[in-house]
Amino acid sequence: MPRAPVVRTSGRCLALAAALAAALSGVGCASAGEGAADGALGFYQRYLGDQWAWHCDFQPSCSSFGRQALAEQGALVGLAMTADRLQRDHNFERDEYPHDEWGHPLDPPADHALFGPRVEEEPRAEDRELQQALAEASPLVQDDAAQVAFADALWDRHEWAHARLEYERLLFARPASPFAAHCHQRAALCLAKSRRRGDALAHVEAIVPASEREATRALVERELARPAAALRAADAAQSPLLAGFLALEAEQPAAARERFAPLPEALRADLLATVDAVERRPQKSKVVAGTLSALLPGAGQLYVGRPGDALVAFTTNAVLIGGTVVAARRDQDAAAIALGFVAFGFWNGNIYGAANGAALQQRNGRDALLDAARGRLRQSGFFGGLSPDGEGAAFGLYFGL
Repeated sequence: MPRAPVVRTSGRCLALAAALAAALSGVGCASAGEGAADGALGFYQRYLGDQWAWHCDFQPSCSSFGRQALAEQGALVGLAMTADRLQRDHNFERDEYPHDEWGHPLDPPADHALFGPRVEEEPRAEDRELQQALAEASPLVQDDAAQVAFADALWDRHEWAHARLEYERLLFARPASPFAAHCHQRAALCLAKSRRRGDALAHVEAIVPASEREATRALVERELARPAAALRAADAAQSPLLAGFLALEAEQPAAARERFAPLPEALRADLLATVDAVERRPQKSKVVAGTLSALLPGAGQLYVGRPGDALVAFTTNAVLIGGTVVAARRDQDAAAIALGFVAFGFWNGNIYGAANGAALQQRNGRDALLDAARGRLRQSGFFGGLSPDGEGAAFGLYFGL
């Protein structure tokens, strides 16, 4: 179903912004600001979101995006991401996003995290106790292979929380299962997707083969947007191929060449060509993009090749800044302060969005080249008899085997 035009959705976006502004106007610290903003978004979802004739077509919706961004990034960055999302809620750039089966643009906060997500460094002891209690209350009725197959089916459907529960049920019930390493590995990655680094690494430490343990650690750190740590773990796993790819993801082409150097000549030539292509790909500067949008809202978005975002950012900021000036000149102090607060938030969001647009362009160009290289490796037969369930399973997960 086509979305309503931009002008028909602006009221919803401004109402959402006003709810945030009202919640934050009296807050003086980041933690309190985060709670107030989340409460305002929850209020909007419960009492205001259903009042509009047209609803946000994005998945997740703008209000859900905001709550997730606040939880993952904190108040300052989360609010900037939310303001950026509100300025991207239009029809002009729909083809820039992947879509679900119903045609809704998919746009999770993780795709726009310039600074990486906040993570939980410490394991949740109470959560582990709860998982054990659930496992004991609902004992396995299947053999190990059937239980793992069921968990893997949930994994394939990206039901990370449910998949992790089923892997852990087997581990709690039969810790010596021949599938234990497989379950620890998949549970670790499910937890990494929930930003729970401490719990994820606890599963990693339980994997017995050292090379497989370090390769899994590399995938966990990669999932948590820690490319340097992922590269160190891949080096510890003594896997030059995996380490070379992770070096490219960390924007370290010289390190990638070093890792690829000991590989067979037929393989090395294609990989070094990929390194060259990654270095030569068109790139836009995040600093330049952000600076342009700070000077003229929307200019940075235009610089990174998103004219629709540029138009909406310019129009939104012009209306809000202009309204603030008019209210101030008429001595309507309360209106000027309220509008200025909202305008400042959208101006910051416009800067964040421009810088993030440059980062997305860099990442998407790089990832397309790496995906093509992984595809050629699979077609070459290089992976041969690698077992997806034995040693080399982490390797197989990264390369899509």
